[in-house]
Amino acid sequence: RIPEDFVTLNGDQNVWSVLTFNEPLTVDRKLVASGSLSGQNLHKLATESLLRDKPQVLSHPIKFETIVFRGDVLVAHHVDNVDLSALALRTFVLNGEEFVVHMSPYSYNFSAYISKSDQMVAPIGPSISYIEVFSLSPTIVFLISYQTTTGKLLVHSLETDSHNKYKFSQVTESNVGTGTSKVVAFMRQNQVYVVVAKQYGLNCMTDNTGTLILILKNYRTLELIQTIPVLNVGDVVHFENYGKDYLAISDGISAVMSSKGRQSIYIYRTDSIRNNCGFSLFQTI
Repeated sequence: RIPEDFVTLNGDQNVWSVLTFNEPLTVDRKLVASGSLSGQNLHKLATESLLRDKPQVLSHPIKFETIVFRGDVLVAHHVDNVDLSALALRTFVLNGEEFVVHMSPYSYNFSAYISKSDQMVAPIGPSISYIEVFSLSPTIVFLISYQTTTGKLLVHSLETDSHNKYKFSQVTESNVGTGTSKVVAFMRQNQVYVVVAKQYGLNCMTDNTGTLILILKNYRTLELIQTIPVLNVGDVVHFENYGKDYLAISDGISAVMSSKGRQSIYIYRTDSIRNNCGFSLFQTI
């Protein structure tokens, strides 16, 4: 009688016993496993595993301990119970009425736009990944946006009159180059400042490189007033403390990606931008 764990090298065969291979196993033809292999459920492994070399659609919940995305991720529902589509909306009030700004960071065909009561008021443009709104008066707002495909900062104004007639127009633009990781705008002493975080020295020579600081001069033109040479900018945050403006800039080296787990954060501070003092390095963390 042939033992149950005897496996031939040719022909089809059903193996019902538990087999242990002490050497690597190469399967040249189809292998059907109804149980487990090395304690793993092959069906579950095939349907719930992520592939590293090609796009994949996930139709079931999955939990990550740590994850780094190097490309676009399309999400149809929620991430950690957060509706990501809701984060792409900004609201502001003009002449007592609420307006909504809809962004379009990943779409070349869909334009960002402003709406009121679910009706479009004005288009802004495609591939808008950042929009900041500044209210100059109850009847006029300025919108500063960044267009990823052109590398341009766009400045628009929206005005309304006593008859609720709206006037939307582009005020100015500035080509700050592509490869921008983040844009932050803030108001200081009735002046609007824009911080553009970029990779220093890694873009084309025609691009402005480094972390750029621009001023919306007289609400008519964007003027570059300073460049901060921080390598590989990952993030930038503006905050105020005791009347001084601060910029916290990370070098973008993730602790997950770095074998040494190092990441530097540079704190820049200014006492008075208005007097052209600019930002100077205050602390490195």
